[in-house]
Amino acid sequence: MRSRSMRSWRDRVVVALSVSLVLAACGDDEGGDEDGASDVSDGSGGGDVGAGGGGGEDDGGIAPEVRFPPATLADRSCPPDSALTWENVGAPFILAYCTGCHASTLEGDWRREAPVGVDFDDVGAVRVFADRIWARAGDHNDTMPPIGGPPREERALFGEWLACGAP
Repeated sequence: MRSRSMRSWRDRVVVALSVSLVLAACGDDEGGDEDGASDVSDGSGGGDVGAGGGGGEDDGGIAPEVRFPPATLADRSCPPDSALTWENVGAPFILAYCTGCHASTLEGDWRREAPVGVDFDDVGAVRVFADRIWARAGDHNDTMPPIGGPPREERALFGEWLACGAP
């Protein structure tokens, strides 16, 4: 029997590839504010985002953004030489960690409590929600997916991609 939410082969593949992430990662969305964004870290935990740059005076070689990560996506700089694109960073990240719950083709329990309408079906939709996505999953922000998720390095690349305007 075929569900209305499984209208195409692509939808079935996305669900099949995401089912383990959906079951493990999507669920209760506690700890966020009214629009679904989490409180942003003060930098006391997150660690190595932005590592690799030399620091300023007497900072032990740690770049300021490591000790004090950006509070918003607008505060996150885009490196002038960034070569990140939807194809090489955005789509793989979104498909692997987000669309298991945040896809317009999912209904009811398949959404695992993801708000209806907060869907990341294409790059345009991701751009609409870029600030919220970054606050939950980019760089040092790790409230999404709620359980598990990408390693810090992937989050850092994804944060850079978002900061560059999600090209």
